[in-house]
Amino acid sequence: GLMVYNQNNVNNNILLCACKQYNLDQKNGILLVNINTEERKENFDYCFYDTDDFEVHCFCLISDVKNNNPINGDITVEDNIKICKSNLFLVGGFDKEKGDGVIKLYKLLENEKDNGAYIEYLQDIVIQDFRFEKPISCITQSNITGNILITCWDGNVYLFKPPNIDFFLNYTN
Repeated sequence: GLMVYNQNNVNNNILLCACKQYNLDQKNGILLVNINTEERKENFDYCFYDTDDFEVHCFCLISDVKNNNPINGDITVEDNIKICKSNLFLVGGFDKEKGDGVIKLYKLLENEKDNGAYIEYLQDIVIQDFRFEKPISCITQSNITGNILITCWDGNVYLFKPPNIDFFLNYTN
């Protein structure tokens, strides 16, 4: 899986790649590649984040979606939907130690000194009285309702209400 995030600088894109350990010489983790489209460099800046026993399978950027359409009418009228993108993202996968599918919340941060970026782990997403028994394979967010759709290797698709990210939008180091 991969995800591209465009920072405030329109010429600067961040590519996140899911890395899975297949042999002892490899590691599970997230590869962050800073792609500066303006300079056309042969070598991109990158950083690898080791996730130990957590196998990363997918990413989903989180937005704050406000839908002001009437519930009993057409909820897809774009003029009544406001989408505020954030630098928060969900990472889905499998925790080999726990034997469960897991979702983690991360934040993408900019390093203004060298026009770079880095990621920060915030927390595991815990769903009360529920566990994913297989790996999380895909996470996506609706641009209409803000709901989160999660697919799992157990063959099911799960629907969750929009995440409450207000605290994390104001969170700083």
